[in-house]
Order: sequence, then C-alpha cells, then structure tokens
Amino acid sequence: MIPLKLSAPAYSLAHRHRLHVVAAALTTATLTLSACAGSASNDNSHSAPLSTVAPSETTPPTSSQTIEEITSPQPTSTEQKSDGLPEGFLGTPDTADIDFDGASEGELIPTTLRAGSHQGYDRVVIEFAGAGIPRWWAHYTESTSAPGSGFPVPYSGNIALEIGLERTPWPDSQELQDAMLKPNAETPGAGVVRSVEFVSAFEAQSHFVIGLDKKVPYSITYLDGPPRIVIDFLTNS
Repeated sequence: MIPLKLSAPAYSLAHRHRLHVVAAALTTATLTLSACAGSASNDNSHSAPLSTVAPSETTPPTSSQTIEEITSPQPTSTEQKSDGLPEGFLGTPDTADIDFDGASEGELIPTTLRAGSHQGYDRVVIEFAGAGIPRWWAHYTESTSAPGSGFPVPYSGNIALEIGLERTPWPDSQELQDAMLKPNAETPGAGVVRSVEFVSAFEAQSHFVIGLDKKVPYSITYLDGPPRIVIDFLTNS
C-alpha cells in the first residue's frame, strides 16, 4: 500500500485568513483612535481661556452698571430682580437721611447734570472730572436753603431732596469756573423728578436740590469711568 501524504485541512487555511483580516481591522481601529485622541489634545492646547467678567461698580454698581442709558441697559419689560426692585435700579432704596463718608481722598469737579425716566424708577446723574470718591449727605425737606447765605432755594414739585457732595473744590480760578456746572442753573426733570439744580460750591462742598412730586424711596451710588453719583428714585413702590 502506498502511503498518502495529507495536506493541511482546508478549514485551517480559511481560519488563518480570517485571523489576518481581524488583525488588520484591529490595527486600523487603533490608528483611528490614536488620531482622534491626538486631535482632541491639540484643540485643548490651543483653546482660548474662559472670559472673566469684572464685578459691577456698585457696583455698585459697582455702583454702576453704567447705570441711565449710559450706566445700565434699558429694561424692555417690567421684569423685576429677585429682591423685588426693577431691573437696572442701583442700591437699596429708603426714605431715610443718608450720610456717607467717601472711601478715598481726591478732588472732583461736577461737570454734567442729567435726569432720565426708566421702567419702575427715575434717575439723576451727577458726573465729575477728576479722581476720588466724594463724601455725601442727603435728606428730604420742604424748606431748602443755600449754603453760606441760608437763602431758600426754589424748586419744582412738592418736596425736595437736598444733597451735599464734599471734596469738590471752590471755583477760585477761571479754569475751574469754566469746567464746573453753572450755579443756579436748573436741569429739566423726568418722571417723579420735576427739577434738578446745582446750587453752588461752598467750602469744598457742592450743593444740589432735586424737586419731586412726592417723597419716594431713593438710593445714592458712586460709579467710576467716568466718576459719577447716581441717585435712583423708586416709582413702583
């Protein structure tokens, strides 16, 4: 009998072929994953850092919030903040007298005075040239008086808020007189605010009288850039 030489079974060749296919597939998958990982790493290394939002000036917001139309965006509805105040209102409103000692020395020249009406509140802004935070006091009264002379100061409305701002210079030069608000010049009001007047500068204090229809809660806030005092009157109370 002639012995027969048997070759490897057919299924073994097929099996080896399948192994080669699987190995190739695994290699391709590994390369793909490596490419993806490398791409993600590159995106992260070149991504811009997160933005940093500076705190409000009140603040105050800052003060301000920059804010009448210059200090804060106009509200588009009667939406209120979580504290019940209208959007854009600065500070904590009250009808009590205020006496605030400024946080820094300096010299501020009052240059601009304006009033505006907003949703739920009215605002008066006193803008300055110079640097520093003034000391201020404020109170409601029906009988206003000019510093130094004591003469009554006329105003429009039924009651007035008197405000004194210290650390403002006496206008003893032509340059200061040209830069400073003109005494006794009345600025038109808005909303509950009937009139706003810069009375005078006397012994490093600038005196203002704001005439109103009625006594309402108010707040006073200092804002920077440019330096200014913001007086908000709450009208939706």
